[in-house]
Amino acid sequence: MVIKIPNIETPVSPGSAVGGVLIINTTKAEVARLLTIAGQPPKVLSSAAIVGQKGLFSYLKALMMNMRIAWQHYIHLEKSRFLLFINKYKRIQ
Repeated sequence: MVIKIPNIETPVSPGSAVGGVLIINTTKAEVARLLTIAGQPPKVLSSAAIVGQKGLFSYLKALMMNMRIAWQHYIHLEKSRFLLFINKYKRIQ
């Protein structure tokens, strides 16, 4: 799919889904390389054909645990922000 934006002479996206996937995967690989050089290698999701089903299951289990922890922190933060908003609103009344 080609995306045209007003006031830009030519389209700004690849002409095919293959081109888009190529750009995204190349960017993802470069970011992973740079993070690894910086000493912060990212967790990556690999195909079961490469790491095996057991390896993929282990990774997905760890990912779900991390997501649960992240959501707990987010919910706590939002609850705190909500309570601050309510208290501020009560003072205005």
